[in-house]
Amino acid sequence: MSLHSESRELPLSILEQLPKELLWDVVRRVPEATFTLRLVSKAIQCAVDELALQQSPNQFLEELTLLSHDQGFFCQVRIVLSNLSFLGCSLRGDAHKFRRRYYSENFVSLSYEWKRDDIDLHNRSLSFLRLFIGKQIKKALLRGSDFPNFSRLLEGVQVAHFDVFFDVLSDAAAIRLNVFIGNRDLHQLTLGMRGFGITDPVRFLTELSQKFQALHIDQSHFEYYDSESTSHLLGISHTGWVPIVVNMLTMKLDKLRISNLNIHPQSTTNIDLIMERLPQLGKHTWFEMHGSFLDREATNNRLNDHIVEVTGSQRQVLSIKHISRVNEPFE
Repeated sequence: MSLHSESRELPLSILEQLPKELLWDVVRRVPEATFTLRLVSKAIQCAVDELALQQSPNQFLEELTLLSHDQGFFCQVRIVLSNLSFLGCSLRGDAHKFRRRYYSENFVSLSYEWKRDDIDLHNRSLSFLRLFIGKQIKKALLRGSDFPNFSRLLEGVQVAHFDVFFDVLSDAAAIRLNVFIGNRDLHQLTLGMRGFGITDPVRFLTELSQKFQALHIDQSHFEYYDSESTSHLLGISHTGWVPIVVNMLTMKLDKLRISNLNIHPQSTTNIDLIMERLPQLGKHTWFEMHGSFLDREATNNRLNDHIVEVTGSQRQVLSIKHISRVNEPFE
């Protein structure tokens, strides 16, 4: 039966002639069109609203962020929902519980904040937020080091991309990160920091390379750096980082991005060595490094089915990617 069976002078649109189940299939496949479709007619609006109310609130959760500082009084969680999920959230009367709302064309970002020192409120807040978290989400971000609450929110949840940022990546922070990772089946990690103080960076990087397939080490947020002490990769000296990177990419890891704007120019020998070694690993490697390379001239070569290139001027990008992954982004 079509969505509109009442007689009227204007002919029915193609959408209104669709069986309700087919319209629902369209909305499920293109949830970003939810609000636009509701404007077509009253019949379409009712059908879309009915579908939104049937959806579990966690069915289209795209992203979750927990902002919490060790000395702070508040926890804040941001969730990114598809338009369809947000419509269901609004129709059920839950949307008003969120403090801020940010709209984009495809998603709605909601912010929920509560006091950490109120234990009852804290537990109720976590329970409420769990309603929006299903069995899997695309991306989870932690700003601060509140791993216990993050673990509670993500218990039993499969996360494709985990993104964590530390003011200082210390030994204690590394331990908390490893405990959180545990036996979780995580595919991709973005690790950002303003500084580092880890005593055994080689071991730390080796452990990450055994657990993740994709890794982004982001040291571009440094507020200052000391020309004597700041090295290329978590304090590893300039003469030692190339074999470390090569070894990392012989493990489970096959996709590595290093962003480090506050570094000394890399020696020509190091750059030539890594450009030679990575295409020879016997796997489809994806590698990018952002930094300064002695103002090296632009390069574009092909070696063992890998495209090897240097682009940019003062801040350059060294890219070594298998031909099957040249256009693959790091999301």
